[in-house]
Amino acid sequence: MKTMTILRPLLTLLLGLLLVGTGYGQAVKVPQCAYSEVYFHKLKPGHTLAEARAIENDWKKLHQAQADADFITG
Repeated sequence: MKTMTILRPLLTLLLGLLLVGTGYGQAVKVPQCAYSEVYFHKLKPGHTLAEARAIENDWKKLHQAQADADFITG
């Protein structure tokens, strides 16, 4: 008889904690992961800085088009 008087409140407590834990776990939203992709170019020997600027401007146009189409965020 003593076992039942101790066991019943203990089971009720464990069941309550399980329900609270399950409810809290479902309410928490996992943030979405953000990935970064980095583009760079290296100036080859014998090329000028003006050529590097021209390549950079071409990439800027491409990145702006991707940002306008919502493929990238910035």
